[in-house]
Amino acid sequence: MKFRQIGSTGFKCSVIGLERLRQAGRIRFLGISSNSVPVLETASRLPGISCIETAINPMCTEVRSSVLPKIAAAQVGVIGNQVFSSGQLLTQNRRTEFLQIRQQLAALSELSWLSAQHLLIQFALAHPGVTCVLTGTTQVAHLGRNSADALAGPLAAETRNSPLWVAT
Repeated sequence: MKFRQIGSTGFKCSVIGLERLRQAGRIRFLGISSNSVPVLETASRLPGISCIETAINPMCTEVRSSVLPKIAAAQVGVIGNQVFSSGQLLTQNRRTEFLQIRQQLAALSELSWLSAQHLLIQFALAHPGVTCVLTGTTQVAHLGRNSADALAGPLAAETRNSPLWVAT
């Protein structure tokens, strides 16, 4: 399910209906996809929710700092999406809100000898409760590279302690 407003009647009815389907054995797991902090916080407390999908990248500071630890504490799985912020963190464009992050990412990539994609995938996987990341590629070569980046293991401590990770 994807919701923007937690208090909506549609949200409540959907969760009740899906829980009934789960109890009847028609579906096995319930998950919610949202980037809204109130929706994510409430979803992590709902009985029967087994995973939450949300954006995890250096631009999503509120979700990462306030919500992910609560979701992990509730033992609800996290699927990270928009890891590359729909490509905005990898391409040059005119949007100034991405400029500082792209510059920090480029510097860290040069220092660590790792691609920006590798850094962003590992960035997402390093957060509490994150067990999977969605990179949204349509190219087989990118899928292979992204899979290898995910399987490479955690980043070195000096890379994890960079301003990109700490300040955002």
